[in-house]
Amino acid sequence: MKVIAIVNQKGGVGKTTTAVNLSCGLAKQGYRVLAIDLDQQGHLTKSLGLPDEGNTALEWLTNDLPLDIVIKKKVCSVDSGIDVVTANITLANLELELQRKLLDREYVLGKAILKAADRYDYVIVDSPPSFGIITVNILTAADHVVIPFRPDFLSKDGVNKLLDTMEEIKVRINPKLKLAGFLPTMVDKRCNNEASFAEARELATQHGGVVFGEGIRLASVLCKAPERGMSIFDYDPNSAAAKDYQAFVDKFVELEGESK
Repeated sequence: MKVIAIVNQKGGVGKTTTAVNLSCGLAKQGYRVLAIDLDQQGHLTKSLGLPDEGNTALEWLTNDLPLDIVIKKKVCSVDSGIDVVTANITLANLELELQRKLLDREYVLGKAILKAADRYDYVIVDSPPSFGIITVNILTAADHVVIPFRPDFLSKDGVNKLLDTMEEIKVRINPKLKLAGFLPTMVDKRCNNEASFAEARELATQHGGVVFGEGIRLASVLCKAPERGMSIFDYDPNSAAAKDYQAFVDKFVELEGESK
């Protein structure tokens, strides 16, 4: 089982869209996938068209509930689906609950995931746009990190802070943590994005990751698919956006195979 964290402290860069389409793309290739929503806005939950009531990530992590009574099933296509741990606004209480713990508060998510290690090939975690204890939990549990970014605005200060945090967690808590790479999102081919791509390639080289090709093109279907609770592969499989995300999923699987 590999735990993949989708992380960027900046909002509006396509974290949730990437988490949804990576999860469903992997499932369509036959992998067993658990997707976890750890953003209190519940965007992953909403984007998959799932109800946010009942047991959510908050109850799972604070009450040590069995995963079977927490997960909701999402059918991605006729022959594939994923399990999902949903979230809603009450997840804001998780930060407070974790802060109150005196011991091992960084390991709460990792311990919960470990109990399901034999059930899944991949666990995809959608993170909040912040550097609180929830994000520390995510990075402590993760094997690899994917950082989506908009090429019209790659904040090197913010990304460097994330990479520094990852390095600290790798040294002190989680030696298996690695950067998978940067995924350019909302790419407008009419703009000159070379400077941001070059910055991303430089950072990726320094930290042992990659830039995933030409990224994901700006497309209105990527806004419409979540409104229907669908991945781009199911909403418009012939679109340029679906082809872009398929290329990302294929490259991701290739790199994961090389890392074994």
